[in-house]
Amino acid sequence: MRLRLIVLMIWGIVFCVGLVTAQEALSCPAIVETALQALDTLCQGAARNQACYGHRMLVAEAQPDVTDFQFDTPGDITAVSAIRTLHLQPLDEVEATWGVALMKLQANLPDTLPGQNVTVLLFGDVTLQSAEAEDNAVPMQAFYFASGMGGRACDEVPESGILIQTPGEGGPVELTINDVSVELGSTAFLQSNAENGMSLFLLEGQARVTAFEVAQTVPAGVKITIPVDADMHAAGPPSAMEAFTADEVSHLGGIVYALPENVPLVPDFTYTEMGVSGCESGELAAAKPGEWVKLVQAVYTAATLEEAQALLGQAYPIYMGDTQLPTYFAPVTQVEDTFVVEVYAWWQVSSGAYSLRTTNETGEHTCDFAVTPEPDQNPAGICTITAGGAVNLRSGPGTVYARVATLAAGQSVQPVGQAIGVDGQTWWQLADSQWVRSDVVSPTGACDTLPVITAIPPTPEPPPTSPPGSSNLPHSVIFHPWGCDLGSPGSGNTGAVAAGQITFYHGVGGYDSCEEAFAAVGDSYATWSGAGPGVSIRPQRDCTTPDQGTAYGAVTTGYVTLSPGTYTYDTDWIHGARTCTFRVE
Repeated sequence: MRLRLIVLMIWGIVFCVGLVTAQEALSCPAIVETALQALDTLCQGAARNQACYGHRMLVAEAQPDVTDFQFDTPGDITAVSAIRTLHLQPLDEVEATWGVALMKLQANLPDTLPGQNVTVLLFGDVTLQSAEAEDNAVPMQAFYFASGMGGRACDEVPESGILIQTPGEGGPVELTINDVSVELGSTAFLQSNAENGMSLFLLEGQARVTAFEVAQTVPAGVKITIPVDADMHAAGPPSAMEAFTADEVSHLGGIVYALPENVPLVPDFTYTEMGVSGCESGELAAAKPGEWVKLVQAVYTAATLEEAQALLGQAYPIYMGDTQLPTYFAPVTQVEDTFVVEVYAWWQVSSGAYSLRTTNETGEHTCDFAVTPEPDQNPAGICTITAGGAVNLRSGPGTVYARVATLAAGQSVQPVGQAIGVDGQTWWQLADSQWVRSDVVSPTGACDTLPVITAIPPTPEPPPTSPPGSSNLPHSVIFHPWGCDLGSPGSGNTGAVAAGQITFYHGVGGYDSCEEAFAAVGDSYATWSGAGPGVSIRPQRDCTTPDQGTAYGAVTTGYVTLSPGTYTYDTDWIHGARTCTFRVE
């Protein structure tokens, strides 16, 4: 059944059956907060190849051969292999609904990594359909999806779409989305509709996207679009890469916290632009392995706009050796009385010898050059490790520790120690107390002689499934925005705390209802701009009541796992902005 017909059928079910019931009126940001809290609380038990109903409204259709299917209530968990279609509803302030669902997929991850999953987070006006798979195929490794184009009800609600995050171990994950092959190594945001195509925003890591036999590598900070037809099937090759702006992804600022690992929203994508004549001048030979170059093949000029447009789409190929690079045409521009057409291609530099071949109206042009690696900075054989792709750096030797940074593809560092991690694997320790697993990097030099590190950070405890209430706080360390200065008295503050998980707690109280408490807080939530290098905190919000009496309060909490050191803590709460410091021992 075609995807657009399924969408109409599902909406008919929603209205005819009357699944949407009236809810108590909540503000738009409160609905988003409630939905994300429900997702965090209700979906804790979802495992590999399972889907979880996070928040209303969602309508699911089972596969034809599945019986006893139940996936109609928040908190329901079912096998993804049982799902044929999912349809989520956009945010509705009147009904206080906003569809949110979570899937944990195996894709092509090996069975030897049972704790590692691909996280797929769906939200807003999204319809997803499982692609027909052969027997014994990994469930939901291939699917079709469409996302709505409607405006957002408020700034706090993300645009409808899908967030996909792969684990840092196990290598790139292979998915087929709308007939597009996507090899993903980290985190991407996707939207898809017939008018605008399927867009992929790469928030972290690297991806390789292939459609219509054209493959395009996508670095972090770049978006790429593939045209799709009305049934969400790919209808053409990928577009040229384009760096996205902060405004294009700022709406994701709240929901990225629902992913297993925090990611930067706007990575820095840098590149060098040069003409293909840079081959003859030696510029290309001086390029550094790993960097991106925008190769401008030629600039064509025309006397009229019609003549310039006639040049668009003509075959002016660019070859690196035997590989033809995808070429693109920049929009026609006018310079004084001349119209300009520019042809270009993207190339990620790597070491080796190349023969650059280009063709234009004057014929074929060839230029040979070589890119050499950086001079050997390690002639004595000092241990050096190099990342083949984007890999995670963690606060301890194990995937249970927080991810604090990333090594980019091709980046090399020199570890200072080694240890057997909590997962039984060898981990390298870097000079800044960050750790990387040995099997996701390539070592050179005398790595086996590195000292064995015995001072391993304590294994972090998983965060609680819901924020602590005002009368039964499960953590001994509580920092309020008005009393967390190092060494100063304050509720729960001793000036120094033990390394491990720490709870940050803000609250107002003394109200007759949760609604009055939330109204007092309004849009002023506790936010944390940082707790030291590489550390970010996930906030949650709840309504609390004391053991006695009827007073209600609005509480915001955040959890973070910290290693020893001195940290800054910036907050913006109803009581005002505050910056303070504390020490972790």
